[in-house]
Amino acid sequence: GAGVTAVCGPGCPDLPAGVERIGVGSAREMFEAASDCWPRMDMGLFCAAVADFSPEPLGPQKFKKEGRQDGFSIRFTANPDILRTLSQQRREGQKVLGFAAETTPDMESLLELARGKRARKDADLLAGNRVNSGDSGFGAATNSMAVVDRTGHEEIWPNQSKADVAWDLCSWLLRL
Repeated sequence: GAGVTAVCGPGCPDLPAGVERIGVGSAREMFEAASDCWPRMDMGLFCAAVADFSPEPLGPQKFKKEGRQDGFSIRFTANPDILRTLSQQRREGQKVLGFAAETTPDMESLLELARGKRARKDADLLAGNRVNSGDSGFGAATNSMAVVDRTGHEEIWPNQSKADVAWDLCSWLLRL
């Protein structure tokens, strides 16, 4: 029964009927779209793995090999921190769930990273997922999670379907 708006980058699969889709092509466009719709939302689930940096444009000219046998350099600039910025701009009653895709040797290390990121991003709930494990993260049907909330409650969840993870996270967020 909720009204749902999804800000989606390239490659996002089809969404269920009734979900409003806002398509974007870059991290900056995602920041702008999320910023525009955030004031109307009750909850934000910030689950995109947005790149921290974007390459600076090099200009419209063609790059020729002559005089550039060693190649050329590309500079990167920081993208806006969507989760932290919008979390800090929330109004009373808005709830924020953030995600952290991490490469860690084990779940205890993931929990430590999730704890720190939750505090830095000022999220109500932070879900860390290991993306360097074959059965969890990008491209896998399942996730194992380290979850922390603003009250200091923490859990490590064993591998389960991403649908079950989503339901469990939303249920937790509603209880905060």
